[in-house]
Amino acid sequence: MIIEGLNLALFGMGAVFIFLALLILVTKLMSFVLRGSEGAQLVSAVTQANSIKQNQHSSSAVKQQEVGDLKLVLAAAIKEFKNRH
Repeated sequence: MIIEGLNLALFGMGAVFIFLALLILVTKLMSFVLRGSEGAQLVSAVTQANSIKQNQHSSSAVKQQEVGDLKLVLAAAIKEFKNRH
């Protein structure tokens, strides 16, 4: 009975390890695809929005800028989605 429990524990931990390894690989693959395709524009827009946020000190100005940047990023994403489908 103890051996069966150990087998079950090893099988369960192995399954979790494989799942997490696949999750890491898929995440890296997605970031590679985004950097190499037209999605790079969206990534650069988000990066630019983050740099603008860091440069401004006023919280209300930052919030307004974030909303404006978010609208631009979402509009670009919707346009890209419509072009592909």
